[in-house]
Amino acid sequence: MMSPSLARVAAAGVHGLVTATLAAALAAALAAALAAGIGWGPQGDVVAVFDPPHHYGIDIATETAVDVLAVLPGRVAFSGEVAGFKTVSVDHGGGVKTSYSYLDSISVPVGAFVGAGTAVGHTGTRPSSHMQVVGFHLSLRVHGRYADPVALFRPLVPHPGLRLVSPPVAGRHNLV
Repeated sequence: MMSPSLARVAAAGVHGLVTATLAAALAAALAAALAAGIGWGPQGDVVAVFDPPHHYGIDIATETAVDVLAVLPGRVAFSGEVAGFKTVSVDHGGGVKTSYSYLDSISVPVGAFVGAGTAVGHTGTRPSSHMQVVGFHLSLRVHGRYADPVALFRPLVPHPGLRLVSPPVAGRHNLV
């Protein structure tokens, strides 16, 4: 049984998704992540927030040429290019997937198991055409619908490596 506080955290992180099933799936993924230990990778700033229908993830600025680490354990479902950009998608079970995009290189093949904190790729040494800074894009899908990936980190806040540098959008993404 999940704690009521963890369920509230998960439900709060699913902006725009109103079904209890989706909130429960995210809450289950969060519970598994906390049990396994979330492996947040490079210290970085959130420079673009989740803002559907314009942006279905968060962009994270990093130092150049650093590892991009899986935030949850799972199996690599996709490893290749999407619209010319290197991308890795990890299936965490229960309908939860994360994707890491705008990578300079990929470190894992399809079918590989990755633990939380396993390098799935690397950032480059210059900005991509999508981002104006060096970094990567992180997206979260729950049963095929996009959700705010910041929800994955709410149990860790305050966390010195994750801070919002762009203004909040309509009160969302307030990590305090």
